[in-house]
Amino acid sequence: MKTFLLILVLFFSISSRAEESGEVTPNWKEVSPSYGMDSEKLFMESMSVDLFTSVLFLDGHLFYLMKEENMKSQILRVNLETGERKISPISEGKILGWTIHKDDLLLLVKNKLLILDPRTFAKRSEVPISIQSSNFREILVLNGLLYSFQSKKAFTYDLNHGEKKEERDVPFDSIQRVIKIDDNFVLLYSSFWGNKMKLINTNSFEMEKEIIIPTNHRSLFKLVYTDKKHFLVADPITKNYSEWMDFGGKMIEVTRGLQISSSPTAARYKPIENFIQYKIRITAKENTRETMLHFVLPVTYTYSQTVSEEKFSKASELKLDADGNRILSLPIPALTANEVFEHSPYEAKLTRYKIAFDLADLKMKIADFDIPKSLLRYTTNYPSLKFDESIVIKKREEVIGESVQVSEILNRTQTYVSSIPYKSGAFQSAPFVIEKNNGGCTEHSYVTMAFLRSLGIPSRLVWNYLPTESSEIIFFNHKFAEAWIPEYGWIPLEPLSSPNKIPGSTNARHVIFARLEKTSLVDIAGGDRLFNITKSDLGLTKKLQIRFDIFKSGVSEELELTPIKSKSLPKVTSEDMFVP
Repeated sequence: MKTFLLILVLFFSISSRAEESGEVTPNWKEVSPSYGMDSEKLFMESMSVDLFTSVLFLDGHLFYLMKEENMKSQILRVNLETGERKISPISEGKILGWTIHKDDLLLLVKNKLLILDPRTFAKRSEVPISIQSSNFREILVLNGLLYSFQSKKAFTYDLNHGEKKEERDVPFDSIQRVIKIDDNFVLLYSSFWGNKMKLINTNSFEMEKEIIIPTNHRSLFKLVYTDKKHFLVADPITKNYSEWMDFGGKMIEVTRGLQISSSPTAARYKPIENFIQYKIRITAKENTRETMLHFVLPVTYTYSQTVSEEKFSKASELKLDADGNRILSLPIPALTANEVFEHSPYEAKLTRYKIAFDLADLKMKIADFDIPKSLLRYTTNYPSLKFDESIVIKKREEVIGESVQVSEILNRTQTYVSSIPYKSGAFQSAPFVIEKNNGGCTEHSYVTMAFLRSLGIPSRLVWNYLPTESSEIIFFNHKFAEAWIPEYGWIPLEPLSSPNKIPGSTNARHVIFARLEKTSLVDIAGGDRLFNITKSDLGLTKKLQIRFDIFKSGVSEELELTPIKSKSLPKVTSEDMFVP
């Protein structure tokens, strides 16, 4: 009961300190995919499609061009809600291109354009047309004209009579797909560009921007734009079925676990769930006295991480440090030479997300920045930043210039920091990093924090691990920075993980252990580590061989508690763990 009350007190203490530290908890709401279909239902084993042919979309249906054994073309229509399928052979010859226009299915065959009913595939009419090619090409209708794309040209034809009207230059080579957004915009795609696409204004034929969908680039041949204003990838070849939406200029996936918040405007998605378990093994090299071992626990809640189903060893004690980080302390018994002590003091369920904050509505100027008193300490200088040195001031002015908009300051800062080449560093200060123009993750963070703090924008160091998802051990030490923005709270500035130039967004699903005003954890000797012996007993480390691991496993796997192989303590059972 006493332990439970301690955890309860800590819970309210964490909540209170979160408010003091400027934490804002988004109001997350689940967003479901537009259609109920999944890849297993959609892609039949017998589906045979060509890599380069497009797929069409109309009223919740997908249309594929398929081939029979005799090489005759046929059309497959799939209802994305019910899974109902309809297949129709095409007897008019080889299909050279196709598109949807209003409520018509348009098929280009040799010397003519067929207009079909997309529900019955009955022919409504046909138009003679002289498009000279025997290979499949992209066609679509824009502002009442039929466009045919070949090489670096776009040819237009009268839709009613098939007469050629004009030809226009397309500003890019090797175009393989053209996806209609509306009459004013199309997306151009080539597999030579990876998973980047170019949004083109059809009036000027100039590029508006690049759009990146972070998925298998070959599957983008089977990309459509739906009536929900989402992008749908439905590729039988790669078995990729995924739905994507634009969120603050970044494409995020709807298909697997999307949550949206309106205050602040943010999205988190594609969660990964693991059970994690702390395991400690200590071998005494010689006789040692009793001591304490201290561990950093994962942060219970951030915008991109939740911790649940926690269990603590009954022998342990939990406390908060000055930054609100959780420290678990475990007594280590006196050991004789060669004696082994093993224990599992902590386990929990950990859920991690990709995160994107939409900063489009961030119109605040730096002069309007209202900082709570509790956050002023996150604007101070210290030796790792040295933001008052001339080289930092000069580089900041070069990068940020006269910008007064907070969003522009964040963008310019992250664009610059992400351009600094990565090289494993020695935790050198921001002036050294700027001068040598390289550094590790911690050093990238120092430069970010030096720029922002010097302008009065609160920033802090986030200490985390980037787990290799295929590994059973979390081991990859990492750092990034966060900035505090009114109404948004703390947002990530991660220059070393895609999309590395966009403030507030990262695809890295970090395991976050601590958020720091300065460079290290005060209560863990050595600072840049997850555990250590009590500072007053550090001399004992020469007498002990200590191994500490954080194991992770899938949520479906059972966690086994490790027995303590020691004459000093009894074997651990489930009764020795408690759930607060």
